[in-house]
Amino acid sequence: MHVHAIESLNESPDLNLSGVQSSSPNSSLKTFTCTTSGLSCTAGIGRSTVRIDFCISIILHGVSGNVSSAPRCQLGRKEVILPPVVLNSVEQVSDSPECLNVSWSRVLHLFPVAETEIKNGHLNSQIEFAAKGQVNAQVRNVTVSGLCILVCLFRPDTLYTIRLRHRYQGPASPWSQWSNAVQGRTAEDGEMKLNF
Repeated sequence: MHVHAIESLNESPDLNLSGVQSSSPNSSLKTFTCTTSGLSCTAGIGRSTVRIDFCISIILHGVSGNVSSAPRCQLGRKEVILPPVVLNSVEQVSDSPECLNVSWSRVLHLFPVAETEIKNGHLNSQIEFAAKGQVNAQVRNVTVSGLCILVCLFRPDTLYTIRLRHRYQGPASPWSQWSNAVQGRTAEDGEMKLNF
């Protein structure tokens, strides 16, 4: 757990980070603290898991007195960066030349989001793609509700290089690193073009 403070006074304050963690409403609380005279502080939380709730408060000890923040509580998963996923395949969709099926997987003991949570839309996801010969990749938000997603925003009969990343439940969470890159080609456009 790492916290930065912004120095707004000419004082040399002490920063005290304290918090509690709980895995359920009826479980015992574990506390953690750290104190520094600098502008950042890291508290060791031992073998804690990200599947618990954390409540954090910050106390600034200065020459003029102490200032405390209100406690901030949320799921540990919102505080962590999810590990990158593995992109397994990118396959064309024969009846939809603007679409690709993107298949991905994760290491279960490292990726703290259950399959039911994925199905319920608890991941925010982005896809990065570039057509063959394209210098700049594009990034788009995609809806992920499983380990295989249909993405329809491509040109027919075009080879793309694709990567995927996730974060847990929205803007409070940081993005994971990008997955490995995989190439896939969209299907040909089925419309016949006649030349006379």
